[in-house]
Amino acid sequence: MSKICQWCNKPFVEVKPWQEFCCQRHQQDWHLHQRKLARQERLFDRIKEQERRMNGHATPEERQRASEVLAQIVGKQTEKKMVRRF
Repeated sequence: MSKICQWCNKPFVEVKPWQEFCCQRHQQDWHLHQRKLARQERLFDRIKEQERRMNGHATPEERQRASEVLAQIVGKQTEKKMVRRF
């Protein structure tokens, strides 16, 4: 029975029922290509996340944390100013 290779799209004689590629090299190439696509997708997701953070589209948790840190900074500055006035 003849099948079509997933990598080169050419027909080949099936040796085993689960075989999807005409040769070992095409199988490896296909899997390496899938890994490359997955890496690119992860990189793209990281870039999107960085852009989201830079554009001010923070999640509610990130906004809450930023508010707390800002309050601590303002509180420390106020304490220092009050100490100097006395």
